[in-house]
Amino acid sequence: MRVWHIFSRIIDNYGDIAIAIRLAKQLNSLPKNRAVLLAEKSNTLNELLANNNATFKLLDIDDDLSVDAPATFIVTIFNTEIPKNYLDKISQKTKIFIYEYLTAESWTERFHLTPSLNLNPLIEKIYFYPGFSNKTGGLLREATVVKKEYKPSSINKSKIIKTSFFFYPHTKILEFLDLFDEIDYKCKALIYKGIIDKETVLKLPYHTATFNFLPPDQYDNLLYASDLNFVRGEDSLCRAIFSGKPFIWQPYIQADGAHLKKLEAFIFKYFDSIDSKLKNIISDIFNDWSSGQFKSESIRNYLYHYEDISLFYADRSNQFISKKSVVENLLTIVEKS
Repeated sequence: MRVWHIFSRIIDNYGDIAIAIRLAKQLNSLPKNRAVLLAEKSNTLNELLANNNATFKLLDIDDDLSVDAPATFIVTIFNTEIPKNYLDKISQKTKIFIYEYLTAESWTERFHLTPSLNLNPLIEKIYFYPGFSNKTGGLLREATVVKKEYKPSSINKSKIIKTSFFFYPHTKILEFLDLFDEIDYKCKALIYKGIIDKETVLKLPYHTATFNFLPPDQYDNLLYASDLNFVRGEDSLCRAIFSGKPFIWQPYIQADGAHLKKLEAFIFKYFDSIDSKLKNIISDIFNDWSSGQFKSESIRNYLYHYEDISLFYADRSNQFISKKSVVENLLTIVEKS
């Protein structure tokens, strides 16, 4: 039996721990593999695990007595610090994968699977970069995610678009929703209630509704049922990709503007094979959404070309579903060792 210990802390968003949960579930579902998640107890963790049929073992990362013996394969999510008492118990050769943030930036190809400085001869620490090329660790995807046949909605006939929104709290959502009135579209929007204040809720258009926190599987269903999904961060981006539906992504905001470089790299990589005119249209609305500089022309152009754009998203989704996933790449590495 191959045992995995996954270490994670909730930094400031759902996606941090959601990635650890997805990884633990996937590893634990495989024959001859058992996963244990060591995380801090919190309401966020409880919400994500609710009705989620988690079969892996969950331990408190801050409880020194929770682990009898360390695993030989360890994943530390976003460089979560492994408690010293745990490291002191390691008595056999152990691989520690430092699971880094997802980015489409090309430099990750050079650093993926490179060793990290380590003074313990029993421990091999390796950087693991999920990513969009075959030279990275791939995307975190369940084996149950399969290719889909997809027909785009005729939104340009009905002038109605079903949209889901999951964004960072600074986003001026009321200002953005006003754009749909300017271009004569009815946006039937579903917005996650946890990211907007009560005053904003009261000002939402009549055809807009809010939803409470959804367990991951139910959120996946929402993405697939929508015509257009606005997503943020890392975990919901991957889920949007696998839904096959058009999405607009908002990277985690960084004070030094590094998120804009990540956005540019993602657009360059993900939309590399689309028609240049459509790529410019997509780039405009992605940048508008992330910068908060909303323009009706950007959303009008995007929706006008919706059918062609949506066919590209569906095809691109199936391409990534065909690629090796994070778990498959991890297993390839450990099976060679």
